[in-house]
Amino acid sequence: MSGTTISPACLSASSNDASSDSPTAKELEARAAGLRNLCRLSDLQWERISEVLPGRVGKRARSGNGREFLEAVLWVAENQTSWLDIPKEFGDSHAVYIRFARWAHDGVWPRVIEALQERPELNACLCALVNAYVEARTLRQLRSSMKGLNAGLSPAR
Repeated sequence: MSGTTISPACLSASSNDASSDSPTAKELEARAAGLRNLCRLSDLQWERISEVLPGRVGKRARSGNGREFLEAVLWVAENQTSWLDIPKEFGDSHAVYIRFARWAHDGVWPRVIEALQERPELNACLCALVNAYVEARTLRQLRSSMKGLNAGLSPAR
């Protein structure tokens, strides 16, 4: 993953007008359905992206549909929300997050982002999500290594 950070230019997930009325459950579900549709890939887009995806290997190969997984990640990126908020239709949120992280570690996301160039709004959101994950992971690794160094330098009592 390159060191460049892309600021998200995501579509607005909800049309926040000045009304103070709380949306009903039906309105919220309709909004969520519309957002899920924004993250759907056309057959042509999926074909283009699937060409750059890694092959399946070992036990990891058993987990789910690649298109469904990618659409779940795009949903999280577009909505800038928690992995736990993934709609059930996209599958298990923990499995989606673990696969997302594995692809980040394996360097798959830059190829997917390149293949997604024709959807700039999703491309920018996905870039922001991947960059945020990589930066957080780097910080965690740095803090962990610093704890190890500090433990060796603490004075004996």
